[in-house]
Amino acid sequence: MNVAVIFPGQGAQAPGMGLELAQAYPATAGAVFRAADGVLGYRLGRLIAAGDQRLLARTELTQPALLAASLAAWRALRAELPRLEPACAAGLSLGEYSALAAAEAVDLAEVFRLVSWRGRYMEEAARATPGGMSAVLGLERSAVESICAGTTDAGFGQVWVTNYNAPGQNVIAGVVTAVTEASSRVVASGGKVVPLKVNGAYHSPLMTAARQRLAAILATTPWRTPLFPVYSNVTARPHRGVADIVLGLAAQVTSAVLWEDIVRDMGARGIETFVELGPGKTLAALVGRILPGARVLNVYDQASLRQAVAALGHYALGVVS
Repeated sequence: MNVAVIFPGQGAQAPGMGLELAQAYPATAGAVFRAADGVLGYRLGRLIAAGDQRLLARTELTQPALLAASLAAWRALRAELPRLEPACAAGLSLGEYSALAAAEAVDLAEVFRLVSWRGRYMEEAARATPGGMSAVLGLERSAVESICAGTTDAGFGQVWVTNYNAPGQNVIAGVVTAVTEASSRVVASGGKVVPLKVNGAYHSPLMTAARQRLAAILATTPWRTPLFPVYSNVTARPHRGVADIVLGLAAQVTSAVLWEDIVRDMGARGIETFVELGPGKTLAALVGRILPGARVLNVYDQASLRQAVAALGHYALGVVS
């Protein structure tokens, strides 16, 4: 059975995420939070436990918190199933960093340093160049692309499709006037719009300043070849080496997330089971829309971990196929 591990992006965060597993597995999952504390200069576990939604919604705090919760879930799963060797991994947006850390392409301290700066740079870019984002439901990608192009051409400002999440589920981002006009055109075309509670146009060219600043840090980070293939959000294909990782993570800040394409490519390569590691079930729902026959498991607390271990129990016996 071919298994892929997948990691959620910003928006999946929840109070208390990862802490139950960190307590239950102090040597593995707990070590993630200790590594974070040594880099960030504050107690990440306390921030998550406090459950202040306003703080957890701040990009520069959300990103390391979600990274920690996702890696805690991964390490808890590996503690129970040490023979588990994923065929590949992927993460949505921030989740790509989680996937690379899980594949040991980067040290824990380094990845927390990276996402801390990434979150800060993106937040500062959003303040300098305000924008908006909206989820678009019920229209296929070509229709949404056409609406965005038409809105920009009509002089309302720039707007792009920035997330291709699943059939009939995409995200647009751009200057506020353009997102508002494009949203009206979506509704007129029979689609539904859900405004996202963000102040920036993430994964769009409006994040160019953040990309440029992050690129310099990525280039000086010590990377290694991943232990298993990790997909790029930008190309929807596995990274081909360290140089590809550096370029891809920088480009990701201003490029569309090709999640639907990633999952389809995994399916074409024979992936049968997906394990989402981290809070929520957002990616599980998207995978179900993209590959209706796929089996999707979740690991975010001890109960879900037990269920995943039972479903993947043949790895505990050393029988992998």
